[in-house]
Amino acid sequence: MNTYLRRKLMRPLTSVEVQILRDAGETDSFNNRADELPCLESMKSFVMLCRYDGFSNADAFWKEYRLLSEMLADTSRYYIHTPIPKRNGGGYRHIYKVDEDLAFYQRNIKKYILDVIDAKYTSRYAYAYRKRISVVTNARAHAGHDYLVKMDIKDFFDSTRQSKVFEIFSKYTGYNKEVKTVLTKLVCHDGHLNQGSCTSPQLANLALADFDRTVAMYCDASGITYSRYCDDLTFSSEQEFDAKTLIGFVTDQLRKEHYRPNFKKTRVYKKGSRHIVTGIVVNNRRIRVPSEYKHNLRQELYYIKKFGITSHLEHKNPDGFGSVFASPEMRHEESYLNMLIGRAEFASMVDRRDRELKQIVYELNQCLRNYDCEFDTLYKRYVNYASDICRNHILTAQDSCNFVEVGKSFWKYDGLTVRVDLKPNNSRDTYLFRYIVWLMKDHDFPALKSHHIKCIKKAHFVFTIPVYEFAQSGEIIKNCLDELLMIYSKLKLKGYLG
Repeated sequence: MNTYLRRKLMRPLTSVEVQILRDAGETDSFNNRADELPCLESMKSFVMLCRYDGFSNADAFWKEYRLLSEMLADTSRYYIHTPIPKRNGGGYRHIYKVDEDLAFYQRNIKKYILDVIDAKYTSRYAYAYRKRISVVTNARAHAGHDYLVKMDIKDFFDSTRQSKVFEIFSKYTGYNKEVKTVLTKLVCHDGHLNQGSCTSPQLANLALADFDRTVAMYCDASGITYSRYCDDLTFSSEQEFDAKTLIGFVTDQLRKEHYRPNFKKTRVYKKGSRHIVTGIVVNNRRIRVPSEYKHNLRQELYYIKKFGITSHLEHKNPDGFGSVFASPEMRHEESYLNMLIGRAEFASMVDRRDRELKQIVYELNQCLRNYDCEFDTLYKRYVNYASDICRNHILTAQDSCNFVEVGKSFWKYDGLTVRVDLKPNNSRDTYLFRYIVWLMKDHDFPALKSHHIKCIKKAHFVFTIPVYEFAQSGEIIKNCLDELLMIYSKLKLKGYLG
């Protein structure tokens, strides 16, 4: 991180903050030098570090200080459990989403502290969660090697205990016990690292920094290439080596760090077998994605071009995806196409010389553009249909309407909006809006309320029909307009309309 950006991140303390720190006998400034840790002597200075705009009065500071103290007393309240099924069907991966209040402090720990020590102390053999390094870089290190061993660390994040995290902050920061305790509590959940926190990846790499160097020294002496991508350990060589001895040595080193290997995922590959490292085939110097990965992309593209993306989704019925006109709870056609494009671009990035993959990327993008055109055409058809219903249903019946207008919602896939403008009586419009609000609150208008009726100044009504209800749009519009006619009659009776 350059000096200018570092100074921009760590602002100067306000006079109120300086006085609070001086009264506590602490250093009254942060260290603004590039690539250096900020000066923290207590939780007070940490609270000030996280506050970008500074505290202008002492009451605001102590309020924030008390909130953080309450958070530290029980951080478990700030995690939301989200179980995700594993690919092999063997149970669930337990992810805990972090509440925004706790995530705020975790982001600051990452920005001011972990980014600094990660750049200095994470070993060069760790390929995960680092800038300009990816699964492709990790796989390329083993390309063309005839002999391969893969190992996996069991429950990697759960096995990185809170004591290990405290040890990391002790080893690499030099902060006092109070600050290290605060940092450790904020980044750990239930006594270990949490997979949903932004701080966990860097801490996990730092936890195995010494392990990486020890294993790398052993491998270098034996002519073996070593790399680690999160909990995946990979060893390869052009010459045959003693895999059993290697596995035994790595297992011993893991146990010294209080981790366990997952022997169910340990694999030894000989010359002539297919070698896959982090999802990439590395048998030759020219790395590539597995043939079935490419075949699936080719098959998806074929069916989309033949039957259309909507029909393809309905037939395949993938989890979490559905037609934009079918369900509000699923991702729609555009999301599915973008997902396929992302997969195809990844495959093309792995093997840049594969022209077929480039063609698949191009044709999927073409399908996405065509879908946009198809959606817009169908959308316009529904808008015109809704406009005809509105004109026939209300303008012919009432002479107090300025106009009825149907148009697109602000967001592309939200739906269409219907706006009805009534003619208010200018001599009686002082309490018109207040009366309309009372009508909408205390009277039963189920169709309008379920379609987010809004009254915009005076007697301008707007309601929305979502995309997934377009098939019933005619009936919905008629019900909504009937209820608007009821509102019209009440306003007319009160003399609010001209």
